[in-house]
Amino acid sequence: MVKILKCSMFAEFVHLATRVANQTLTDSVHNSLVLKYPIKMEQARQLLEEIAELEEKMIFMIDSAHLDFQFFFQNAEDQSMSLAQSLLVLFENKDELPVIEDDQWPLYFTFALTNFLSEDAGDDFVKGQAYPKDELISRLIRSDLPDTLKYRFMILLENPNGVLKHLFSMFEEVKDEWMKYQKSFDSLAKQNLRKYESMSEAEFVEFVEKAISINSIPKSQSIVIAPSVFNYNALFFVDSPWYMKDAPMMILNTGIKLFEIFRIIHSVSDQKQRLATALKVLSDPSKLEILMLCKQTPQYGVNLAKEIKLTTATISYHINNLVSLGYLSMNMEGNRIYYKTQKERIQADLKAISELME
Repeated sequence: MVKILKCSMFAEFVHLATRVANQTLTDSVHNSLVLKYPIKMEQARQLLEEIAELEEKMIFMIDSAHLDFQFFFQNAEDQSMSLAQSLLVLFENKDELPVIEDDQWPLYFTFALTNFLSEDAGDDFVKGQAYPKDELISRLIRSDLPDTLKYRFMILLENPNGVLKHLFSMFEEVKDEWMKYQKSFDSLAKQNLRKYESMSEAEFVEFVEKAISINSIPKSQSIVIAPSVFNYNALFFVDSPWYMKDAPMMILNTGIKLFEIFRIIHSVSDQKQRLATALKVLSDPSKLEILMLCKQTPQYGVNLAKEIKLTTATISYHINNLVSLGYLSMNMEGNRIYYKTQKERIQADLKAISELME
């Protein structure tokens, strides 16, 4: 059966703090949270006030620890997930994942680290490949990666437990805050996702393929859903992690915007409202450009962001709008989702709009 992971508030606040450190956190995050979070408005306002206070603490905390953590946070212009985020998300969820022996943790980390590398890292690395420690060190030394990145990786490889302890101690003073939210947010996530726990893996895959237009999801003996609060636009799969040799597992990471998965397609049931939304979407130059780029060849989100010269967050917003109307379908390749324009769906809406004018 499908399993729901707990809503990891510690990892969520690490994500928030990293965005503060990278100067990518804006008021729009708060505004979007108010609009998207399925709680009463007055509760949302109180929540946002408390989160704002927590941000102030984190800004001071990260600024004061900048020298210690300069190799664990990306530069502001780099939109990639930081090493700190990757490690802490792994650590926070490790009890929910299949048992990994202590001597395998370095190998688990190397898998995360190679996945973290950009695609132009060179022939010394294969993205998503888990290398033994000594082999990875050898590859690091002979690679043309920047020295700062090599240094950051070497610290982790030589003393992974020390790195984790150091990183966790950084957030010790805000432990009470994230613990306070853990129970309520976890309850909210479970409440919204509980209906999927009764599905078999085959039923869930069939449902997602039909409801969200994701094609060719690999068959898996185990499916878990990992909910996210602040990363509200999240929707991606991790297919068959390297350590699952006998029982392949698929992890669906979904943000709060997509908690009610079926609503991504059926959120606009009234035909006139749908057509009004369609006109608004098709009149947006960025969304139209995305549809044009995805018309001939399926496109990956990061590539779309580079092509249109928008941030990945903005591209994610546009893509979610287009997927919600069925204008983009999604096809999985490995742990990536590629988007393809659905011309028939667009043409059907344009025909319906034309008929309204007759």
